[in-house]
Amino acid sequence: MGKRILNSLLCVLHLLLICSCEFRPLEEMSNTHYLRVYLDENMLNLTEGFYNESYQRPAYSTPQVLHVVLADPSTGDVVAERYLRNKGEDAYGRYLDGYVICEPGEWDLLVWNFDTETTQVRDERNVFNAMGYTNEIASHLRAGLSSRNSSKTGEPERIVYDPDPLFVAQSHVVLPYVDKVDTLRPSEGGRFVAKCITETWYLQVRVKGMDFVTSARSLLTGMAGSKWMWNPRMNEADPVTLYFDMNEGEKNDADATTIVYATFSTFGRLPGVVNDLQVTFDFVTTYGTTYSETLDITLKFDEDDALQHQWILLDRVIEIPEPPAIGGGGFNPGVGDWDDIETDLII
Repeated sequence: MGKRILNSLLCVLHLLLICSCEFRPLEEMSNTHYLRVYLDENMLNLTEGFYNESYQRPAYSTPQVLHVVLADPSTGDVVAERYLRNKGEDAYGRYLDGYVICEPGEWDLLVWNFDTETTQVRDERNVFNAMGYTNEIASHLRAGLSSRNSSKTGEPERIVYDPDPLFVAQSHVVLPYVDKVDTLRPSEGGRFVAKCITETWYLQVRVKGMDFVTSARSLLTGMAGSKWMWNPRMNEADPVTLYFDMNEGEKNDADATTIVYATFSTFGRLPGVVNDLQVTFDFVTTYGTTYSETLDITLKFDEDDALQHQWILLDRVIEIPEPPAIGGGGFNPGVGDWDDIETDLII
């Protein structure tokens, strides 16, 4: 009887505990703010405005993660950070959202996409110093570029990968004390929108003799190798050469030429560069050699195609040399009859 009463009391106690339980979030709701950041994905030569829609363009995918930091507006030092991963779409476009926790005050907010492949970010613990950049190309790629040497200053030429899209949003925000979740909004009003701070260009040239080519790549000088993300501006003290692969396009049977093209991205063309905007086309031939040709394209950036569409269309025809003739000098290899050779094998 006593055991039965004890079991009944335990059941009642268990029911009381269940009824009194309250599910609570893992984080306190005080000073928690909901943040939604839209993505401006209309980018020339990447998502729209391509010169020839049938040609291959760089792969593009909507950013999957946004890195959010709040910083002291006087020093730029980061005081809070979060990663936004939840994705959505509405009448204003695609967005990522989530929650940011930060003490009350006035802060500078900086947002950028975190899942880039070639684009890197340095000095991200200070919003005023945070900068996007790309690494130098792999050593085996550099070794295959026989046309390159040191620059005029004696410093080795920095040849880097072209960047992939870097989306950035910034704002000054005022955070009051709140004991429940509120919505974070820009102090200037409107919505948070992350815009791409890299440019994507289309480049094409005509080539005669593409049947003798196995691969082609380009080197473009006079480009900025990095860009500050706060009030985005290129780093003029960081000149680099961009490296990117070329693709084979349509053929013209009338003059036996082939369009060779590429789309490449950059942090910007260095201002005031004269006679240093050069593109080198580097071809690997089917007969085991390389052929390169360098063209000055400084004036091409002032043409309407460049100013309005970011297209560089070269009129020059590059001619790939034909394979060298076999015979007519040098060694004349051949295979004679087999001879039987007998010898003792000493073990």
